[in-house]
Amino acid sequence: VRATSIADSSASGMATVTVHLGVFISPTSSTLRVRQTATFTATILGSTNTAVRWDVVEGNAGGTVTAAGLYTAPNTGGTYHVRATSVADATQTAVASVTVQAGSVSVTVD
Repeated sequence: VRATSIADSSASGMATVTVHLGVFISPTSSTLRVRQTATFTATILGSTNTAVRWDVVEGNAGGTVTAAGLYTAPNTGGTYHVRATSVADATQTAVASVTVQAGSVSVTVD
């Protein structure tokens, strides 16, 4: 950025501005039952390219997530992590924690 004096156009100064890219995910945590779904959204700040890649940190064992951020919990309870990665800068990520509660089903036969 350059600033120039109105009174004396030969007088000016410069400053460097650094813009950082940021990835934010919402919600940051969720609690689900096995095979339930939740939708996550990602916001990119500092870039005109707002595209993200979604994945589950634990791989398929931790569930699945679509390109639109729709997460499906696995068949096993535990804590898993959904990650959004900036397409513009793959070093920029955000992670949400998902607690999957395994439930039991009881059947009564008369």
